[in-house]
Amino acid sequence: MPLLPLDRILRDFTHAAAPATRPICADCLRYLLSGRAKFLGRPDPTRWRAGDVRALLLELAPSKLTEVCDLSGHGVPAVRAYLQFLDAGDYFHPGSANGKTLLRELDQAAVGYPAAMADESRFRLAKRFYTAMRDDGIDTEDDAAVKAWMETFNTSSAERRQALLSNLIDDNPVLGTTRFVAHEGAVAALDPRAGVDTSPWVEVPPEQGEIDFPAVSLPPEATLVAQARSSSILLETWQLAQWVSPRRAVTKNGELIPKDVRAAAQALRLAMPEGWLTGKVAMGDLPELSQSFRRALTTEVLALRRTGVIPGPRFDVWARAWRFDAAAENDLVAGSTAMLETWEDVFRAITEHSAGPTSPDELAERLQAWISLAAPKLLASLYARDQAKDVSELIAEGTRGFRRAGQGDDAETLRQALSSMLGTDLSDLERHGALRFAGTGLSVLRARRLAIADKSPGLGVAVDGMLIPAVSGLTVELTPLGTWALRRALLREGASAPQLTLSVLG
Repeated sequence: MPLLPLDRILRDFTHAAAPATRPICADCLRYLLSGRAKFLGRPDPTRWRAGDVRALLLELAPSKLTEVCDLSGHGVPAVRAYLQFLDAGDYFHPGSANGKTLLRELDQAAVGYPAAMADESRFRLAKRFYTAMRDDGIDTEDDAAVKAWMETFNTSSAERRQALLSNLIDDNPVLGTTRFVAHEGAVAALDPRAGVDTSPWVEVPPEQGEIDFPAVSLPPEATLVAQARSSSILLETWQLAQWVSPRRAVTKNGELIPKDVRAAAQALRLAMPEGWLTGKVAMGDLPELSQSFRRALTTEVLALRRTGVIPGPRFDVWARAWRFDAAAENDLVAGSTAMLETWEDVFRAITEHSAGPTSPDELAERLQAWISLAAPKLLASLYARDQAKDVSELIAEGTRGFRRAGQGDDAETLRQALSSMLGTDLSDLERHGALRFAGTGLSVLRARRLAIADKSPGLGVAVDGMLIPAVSGLTVELTPLGTWALRRALLREGASAPQLTLSVLG
């Protein structure tokens, strides 16, 4: 199943790590790499540039990362082992600095790391609060306990505030009277006049409560396999993976080099921009190729290394799915299982947004986080209703409740961006065979798809640089394959999702 980039690399690191004379703390390593993505705008855990190690150990960790374990003791050996693993296994991103350069930078940073971690004057707002909570015995994973602690602090004396915030108040006196809120390791200072419910974070989609999912009937596995094989997204991804094998060169950005972009487009019969025969062509000029490349990396049918892109750990599974010998029963069973596995790989990559790395842009990250929660809920609502639903209503349902502190005049822009992202998800799922569109708006949708230059329109049309999902008279429903995948997802979540048996159907 698709994993986030950090989960993938840590899985490989854990499997490859040799016994060390000094134990490596996996929790501290994950904490450092997650913080690096969140606070330093370095979402790719394999891409390290000169200065990144110093920034992580001497700037980020001392100022923002709370000692939830023994970060002061574990940080340097964990990062050293990780960088050595990336270098030895050719895991470094093509745009990374030389491994020896990074390890030398680590040696230099290690000298000042313990003192930096112990210097409380470096602590920023969140680290001060979460350190104090930890010292008071608060479980920082318990939202209710954190909220209660923060409310107690907000009513505490000036002396208490000064003791905790010290030089931060000296630099910004308003912190002496500000009300604070905390959420998932972050702390925000609010206007003293703000209401208790004011939050600077994106709200999660409201829970729908316990849904009574109906019993569904599913076609035979052979029918599901045939439907899976008809997915255009699955086929495009596999064709690209075959073309790449055994290895292709990549640029410093981790994309195919220009001559291979042209060769791949010809081999896969993709539409090329005007002048491609003579001009320089980059992957960004062919969104279809770029999307297939990202999906292949996400589902691990391909893997990116410093020296090029190669077949990934799931390549053999995909090969079984597409090459099984239908004349041999054992091969047929194995191939059928593999085909459904690969189809589900892509389905989960789309619906769970495990494809891309965390965005270094905070707003984009929050929009993506909302979609990651909203999209599965919308599919679950289709499953529960077991009938077609108006696309506009479905997208409106997914954006309902979204807000951002200080959104002001950009509220509508944010909703439109969110709508476009949801619309693109629905469009991808339709191409993948999980959804079916119908209604009077179907012809309009198809015409818009052909008209959009980048070939990845979602359900929108470009208006002043924004994609507006405004196709009236368009309905959407789950296909049998989509129903099969949703039922499996619901069962993984512990929901009751019964299936009608043949005896009931009879």
